[in-house]
Amino acid sequence: MDPIKILLANIDKPNSTSIDVYIDGGGYEAAKTALGMKPDAITQLVKDSELRGRGGAGFPTGGKWGFVPKNSPKPTYLLCNADESEPGTFKDRLLMEKDPHLLIEGMIIAGYAIGSNPMSYIYIRGEFYYGATVLEKALWEADSTSTSRSLAARERTSAAKKRASSNRLKGIVDSRASSRHFRRLSARSAGRRSFKTSRP
Repeated sequence: MDPIKILLANIDKPNSTSIDVYIDGGGYEAAKTALGMKPDAITQLVKDSELRGRGGAGFPTGGKWGFVPKNSPKPTYLLCNADESEPGTFKDRLLMEKDPHLLIEGMIIAGYAIGSNPMSYIYIRGEFYYGATVLEKALWEADSTSTSRSLAARERTSAAKKRASSNRLKGIVDSRASSRHFRRLSARSAGRRSFKTSRP
């Protein structure tokens, strides 16, 4: 029986770093679902899952998120530690180089759950130059795709409003034209009636 891959499920796919490949495999659906939930509900869901950090301590992820102060007057920032300095661990580099959008989606969910400032950070060591370039491209893809979809949605809304406005205008014009046509017909009919009644 082949092992079930969860964290590394996408790394063997052709062009696995592409956002199109990631989305085709269900990528960013979890973030979409999370953004429709309350932050506390996400943290509780992560606690219930018993998800743990994959460093040396194996600390419960939901517990760590729960420690972040709520409604603090000070800003909260999310920092992704991609240094991978624990002995014998290689998952960070592999994910960054093969499945960078998984990392980005995880940061979106974590940042929303803890109430982070929109600006988040990825700490990456200088030796991971290739991974850094892959991440930069993935971030650009995610931002461009989000922007283009947002623009497309606005364009669809604008087009719908224009069609609705055009239909209303057409209705007004048709109504006025019908009204003028009715008045002309009424005037003609009245003229014929007056003409007929005025004849001896």
